[in-house]
Amino acid sequence: MDPRRAGPRTCLPRPRRTVPRHPARRAPRTGGQPRGAHRGTARLPPRTPLTRSPASVRAVGSSVRPGLVRPFGGGPAHRIGHTLSPVPQSGTARRLTLAAVLGLGIAAVGYFTVGSQRSETHTQQITEQVTGLDVTGGSGDVEVVATSASQVTVTETLRYGAGRKPTTQRGVTGQTLRLSYTCRDAWLPFGGCNVDYRVEVPAELALKINAGSGDVTVRNLDGALEVQSGSGDVDVVNAGGPARLTVGSGDVEVEGARGDLTVKAGSGSIEAEGLAGRNAAVRSGSGDLELVFARPPGTVTAETGSGDAKVELPGGSYNVSADSDSGDEQVEVSTDPAAPNTVDVSTGSGDVQVTSD
Repeated sequence: MDPRRAGPRTCLPRPRRTVPRHPARRAPRTGGQPRGAHRGTARLPPRTPLTRSPASVRAVGSSVRPGLVRPFGGGPAHRIGHTLSPVPQSGTARRLTLAAVLGLGIAAVGYFTVGSQRSETHTQQITEQVTGLDVTGGSGDVEVVATSASQVTVTETLRYGAGRKPTTQRGVTGQTLRLSYTCRDAWLPFGGCNVDYRVEVPAELALKINAGSGDVTVRNLDGALEVQSGSGDVDVVNAGGPARLTVGSGDVEVEGARGDLTVKAGSGSIEAEGLAGRNAAVRSGSGDLELVFARPPGTVTAETGSGDAKVELPGGSYNVSADSDSGDEQVEVSTDPAAPNTVDVSTGSGDVQVTSD
């Protein structure tokens, strides 16, 4: 019998195979840094197949790549083998940043420009013989008033921002006084630049006004009147001669007109009362019309594309035509197809009313 098998059988433990671990890397200490200064810092391992992906260890909103050590307190990262590169900025972000910078610049310019508005007034009496007046106004108001004086008096009120003082022009050509002005750097959106005119004239003066966006007021003028306005209101009081008013976008109001009246508006209401002229032609693209006659007219034409049209006539017989594509038609005057006085009122969308006082 084998003596090795004489005693009880025992099993010896099998030796385990060990795999050496990689020593932990430490961030290098800078000069003067005490031992243990690396403690309290978060170490990001390099990107290897045995470590987590960079996305799992990258701090939110940071551009730290694997291999960087960033303190818990938010201090600067230490490079331990990889470089720190900024997060590239997208095209949209660059455009938003540029727009913000430009917006702040424009706002600053507007603040300093608007905050330095200036105003000055000049009055001049025209000694030359004048029978006509021609005013060209941009964005300023124009007021012409007839007086008993034999000379013309011009009052100009200049309003402007820093560096944009308007230059006014006055001159007499062929007995017609011409008034106008120009502005420097008209493309600038800030500062403003305009001239308001108030002109006192003899009543028989012929008047022509070309306004941009300012309001126009004419009072007590007996001479011929012609007004063109881009986008402003027109107010005429006690006009003795023929009046022709053209407005792109604005309201027209006439209080007393003894001559023929012609009004054309692109969009805006037209109100005229105390009309004593022989003929009246009023048209509006979009707006209400209201005409009140003090004397029986010879010919009346009132048209609007969209709005109500109302005509009030003195007693008598009229040849009336009232038409509305979409609205009511009401005629309350004595009608006679053979009457010499003709009244034609129409609207595309609105009510038509012809009444007698």
